[in-house]
Amino acid sequence: MLRADHFPRYLYMKRGTFYFLRRMTKDLLSHFRTPWIMCSIKTKKPDLALRLARTLRPSGGKYAAVMRNLL
Repeated sequence: MLRADHFPRYLYMKRGTFYFLRRMTKDLLSHFRTPWIMCSIKTKKPDLALRLARTLRPSGGKYAAVMRNLL
């Protein structure tokens, strides 16, 4: 079981629900209003939130490449 002070940086809890947070790369900042992407994981269970957040967090430059293709 995760303690509230041991969540990874990309995972946080707001009003009992977990959220995924990812910062934009510098080259994409000019295309978006905020420097981060945030989405609800829609769970209150810490272990499930961590597992789901890890699937949302692509490794390396894959995330930035997907975002560039959307522009």
